[in-house]
Amino acid sequence: MQYALHARQGKAPNPLTRDEFALLVAKGCLYQLDSAAITLAVYKGIRPGELCTLEVEDVDLDGMQINITRAITANGTFKVPKTGKPRTILLTPPAVDACRTLMSLVAEYP
Repeated sequence: MQYALHARQGKAPNPLTRDEFALLVAKGCLYQLDSAAITLAVYKGIRPGELCTLEVEDVDLDGMQINITRAITANGTFKVPKTGKPRTILLTPPAVDACRTLMSLVAEYP
């Protein structure tokens, strides 16, 4: 399968295959948290820095969407997302399940 070049970077994306994703979740994730986070990131294209800053309040399961309003850099600085502005991501069933798992895992924390 061929992919068009990414307009900003001049290189073609290199997505995971279904088999690679299944192997990653089945054997590469030691914890339920890891599996859910990887599933959410892969299904919805959430960048690692955005994933690390998600809060329960950002997730609207009734509306089936996530509001991405911030990201974190490698040195721990918060910033706006790479696109330069907040965005809304619509959730698919696997992403909703991943969000439910993540939310249940953090339910006991303030």
